[in-house]
Amino acid sequence: MRTYLQCVPCFVRQTLEAVQMASDAPAVHEQVMREVLHRTSQMDLGDSPPTMGQAIHRIIKQITGVADPYRDAKRRLNAFALRLYDELAPQTDKAADPVSAAVHLAAAGNVVDLGVKSGLDHDQIRSAARWTTPSTPARSSDSGKPSPPPAISFTLATTVERLCSTAC
Repeated sequence: MRTYLQCVPCFVRQTLEAVQMASDAPAVHEQVMREVLHRTSQMDLGDSPPTMGQAIHRIIKQITGVADPYRDAKRRLNAFALRLYDELAPQTDKAADPVSAAVHLAAAGNVVDLGVKSGLDHDQIRSAARWTTPSTPARSSDSGKPSPPPAISFTLATTVERLCSTAC
């Protein structure tokens, strides 16, 4: 994957959001932003966006001394995810294809990336997780064997594509 010019605004947004989590000092925000903009102007567009993301976070750590500006947000989201698990695990277990349902939920979970879309709220996450769980008939309780899987109207690739399309 390469970096496109359309990625640059996301780098700027990601930088500002992360440095504001790491420091309350406007002078630090400016120093980090200037360094990131300079680095962005010199980057090889053949590199992937995560390469620049890594550079951004190294600059933030170097200037602020904060290794993980997302630490508190990750703790809150992880606690929410554990509560959401209790809600979604039974649906996954009852799906005609529990493995497929679990893979779709894992894809939804991996899209929750604070560097990509930091403004996610609990309702958006819950909606994405529910959307990714295929609505399939429950497994047969008579024989204990799964019912034949119905035609699922979406694939894992379209799940990921739909979730990522709102990321930036």
